[in-house]
Amino acid sequence: MGARFCFRQCIPWFSRHLGHQFLADTEAWQYWHLLATWWKMTNWMFFSYFYSSDDVVYFPFTRLVLHHLLSLKEAQPVLLRDFVLELAEQSRQIFPSLYLARKKDILLSEEHLINRIVVEPMAEFGILKPIHITEDWGGWLHKELQSFSLTSLGISALESLQSAQ
Repeated sequence: MGARFCFRQCIPWFSRHLGHQFLADTEAWQYWHLLATWWKMTNWMFFSYFYSSDDVVYFPFTRLVLHHLLSLKEAQPVLLRDFVLELAEQSRQIFPSLYLARKKDILLSEEHLINRIVVEPMAEFGILKPIHITEDWGGWLHKELQSFSLTSLGISALESLQSAQ
């Protein structure tokens, strides 16, 4: 008979004071805490396949993203490509690789990057509503992000992030 491994008996888990406070607080406060922590303390470039954090001056880039997101109208779809082009145009000093891709009109990998590090997480927070197109690739359905829109919750959350900066 083999040995039985029980994770619970080997490593005790303890919740700290802040953990207890987080779990006991309102859903609105929990949402805000998670969003603000993700926005301010997570280096989005960690989720990039293409770029390292050395390729971007990070905090000005997040402010640029916030500025562009706040310029959107509620529920009005914006094409991912147009959003990336606007970011790239203003990224000369803070994200030179994105800027050069804009100048050379080779933005496909950058569109995937912005989808991965901005649109997907913001959709998880309910800030953006992704709009996908589905293509049939010989019997295999491929879902691709085409555009996204800003939600009413998104406007409030982004304005709160802006005032917290």
